[in-house]
Amino acid sequence: VRKELRSWLRQLHEDLHITSIFVTHDQEEALELADRIVVMNQGKVEQIGAPKAVYEQPASAFVYSFLGSSNVLRGAVENGIFETDGARLSLGKPDGAHADAIAYIRPHDLLIERQPGANSIPATIRRVLEFGPLARIELSGVAGERGFEVEIPQRDLAVLKPVIGEVVHLVPRHLRVFPLGHDAPKEAAGAR
Repeated sequence: VRKELRSWLRQLHEDLHITSIFVTHDQEEALELADRIVVMNQGKVEQIGAPKAVYEQPASAFVYSFLGSSNVLRGAVENGIFETDGARLSLGKPDGAHADAIAYIRPHDLLIERQPGANSIPATIRRVLEFGPLARIELSGVAGERGFEVEIPQRDLAVLKPVIGEVVHLVPRHLRVFPLGHDAPKEAAGAR
């Protein structure tokens, strides 16, 4: 019913050519219905923009964590390297600065490799869930300290053939790092 209502509201908006404001806590609903999104946090505007721009280029850690599932890593950035629990991930822009930071990676932006690489995070496969055209693979850090989620198409799952308990290496295709500050989520790390 909610999907039908969203479709009907979008069509009504387009047919009437009027400005409307739709308030929701449902991120999927906002991304589907809006031409522009305003993300607010405790009464403060965090970001305004087109849905695609806000999703792909979030202005803050709060916006990133609010708009969709993400894997969260805490660590530090120094000379263009994000370091967390033994993993060293290149950010491609050395600046010499050192700061505590929080990194976000969407589940669909993680690749699973069997061989370690310069820009990879070791993890152990814990569970494989298949649903429709996608599969979700749940993993833990090799010491079991944090959780990861990876989403891949079913056809890639058939090629990968993951084995529960197998140690693999996660390679971020896209990683977003923010200074560790007041807008960072309170949880230590893990998938959201």
